[in-house]
Amino acid sequence: MIPKNINRQHILKAIEEIDSYGIPDNRRPTKFALIFDGKEYPPKYVIGIANRYANGNELESSEFSGGDESNTFLIGLGFEVKAIKEMVSSFSWTVISDSVAQKQLDKSAFLHRGTGIPKEIRSFFNLDNIIHGEKRDIVFVHRGKKFEAHFIMENRKTARTRLFWDKEFSKMLRESYPSQFSAYQSGVPESVLGIILRLEKVNETRYNILFLGVEENWEESNSTFVNPNNKLIDIVREEIELETTQYFIFDSDSDEQSREVDFRFYEWESNDLNEVHTGDFFIFRRSSKSSGINESNFFGFGKIKSIEFLSSNKIRAEIIKPIPFLIHASDLESFKWNFEDKGVLSEYFIKQNRLTKITKNDFIGLLNIASIDLEETYLEDLDIEIEMLQRQQMMDFFVDDYVGIQKRRVGHKVFADKVKFNYGYRCAITGISSKDFLVASHIIPWAQRKDTRLDPSNGICLSVLLDKAFDKGYITISVDYKVVISNFCETTIKIILEQYENKMIYYPKDCAPNKDFLKWHNSFVFKH
Repeated sequence: MIPKNINRQHILKAIEEIDSYGIPDNRRPTKFALIFDGKEYPPKYVIGIANRYANGNELESSEFSGGDESNTFLIGLGFEVKAIKEMVSSFSWTVISDSVAQKQLDKSAFLHRGTGIPKEIRSFFNLDNIIHGEKRDIVFVHRGKKFEAHFIMENRKTARTRLFWDKEFSKMLRESYPSQFSAYQSGVPESVLGIILRLEKVNETRYNILFLGVEENWEESNSTFVNPNNKLIDIVREEIELETTQYFIFDSDSDEQSREVDFRFYEWESNDLNEVHTGDFFIFRRSSKSSGINESNFFGFGKIKSIEFLSSNKIRAEIIKPIPFLIHASDLESFKWNFEDKGVLSEYFIKQNRLTKITKNDFIGLLNIASIDLEETYLEDLDIEIEMLQRQQMMDFFVDDYVGIQKRRVGHKVFADKVKFNYGYRCAITGISSKDFLVASHIIPWAQRKDTRLDPSNGICLSVLLDKAFDKGYITISVDYKVVISNFCETTIKIILEQYENKMIYYPKDCAPNKDFLKWHNSFVFKH
């Protein structure tokens, strides 16, 4: 239910915040939009943020309804709400919303590695201005695996726009639907096969993929979906080849007050689940409420070394082979779960107690996603990195220098992951949310103090350019969290930076930048 004390000013503040920091891709409007100053805003997202200004916390989407409830509330405050434009269809394509399109797969998709894009559909892919002979690369993501694809406009007079994908995607498609592939080869009429390719736009170059209409042949082609570059699978290959190994999601809310230690010991009530045995695997998860950013996440896995009964109803497990990683719920929007035929992820799929049994395929799929951006050097320093995580959890932020062949900043990834996570993976100044362009900036530099190296309050999530400007002292952040620009910038840089002068940064309320650290940066780094 929407709190009645949210007023028009709270809504306007929410809109102002969204204008500054943007709309997360998974919160874009799909059915209805709040219209203000000619712009479209997602009604539920606006109301959720407005509640922070009214009552101190952001409303989760599960706490109230969209549609009639949200729309009626906003209209009652004098705002305009309208339905998103009707679906656009052309040939075998349908654009459902600004972020979702579907394609009825035909013979060319199975036999020729591609399909045409009608001119009525081009705008969904931002192809209205594509020119003859131009090629634009994109990425498909299916079950956590990336596939290369591209758009191209032909040079011929017809100038058709085409979508082509790589051999790996074609192989996956054919092995997922062997009977459909065989039927197309045999000349069966296309109308009877009914497979729909659903594309969910993450950004202009990345699309999450789902197949609808016919169940995928997942069990028969499971090995196809193991990412060949997945170093995590190599670590546990011996265990996952055993039929007796089981897999569980473990909800962990461990913190400095808890008796649990991440990646070492976990406890649960015996009446939650009695199926857990030594040799099984836990995937560790934090709920949206305990994550700190209103989004659930999976933060690693480990193998159960031993189980101890602490009391008649309390069990404790010791963990070995722990591997930290980070997967957000938004990274799993197109992930299809196998346990209990749950389909696409929902917060409510996970049991209210601490343990949920999943399938081997679910486990492998999560590891495929976790391995996408995992660096080999991280695995080499794994024991130290886990120690850093545990120190950070216990509010011990000291990191000594580690010297091998060369001096290394061991623990920096732990710091960077935590800072970017706290900021919801968006720049505190520009609102940019593309992960490839984000950096966790130290306020007091790594080399200056060992006791602040892991401290998340010594970090700010910034885009690459602003990180460099902050590091070199061309900008600083005041103790009231506003951007200050140095007068010693060269002209071209200052023109870029001055648009942010005196702008209030976005920061996590539970881990705001330490004001003493900001004073230090202002005194010793900022160019006065």
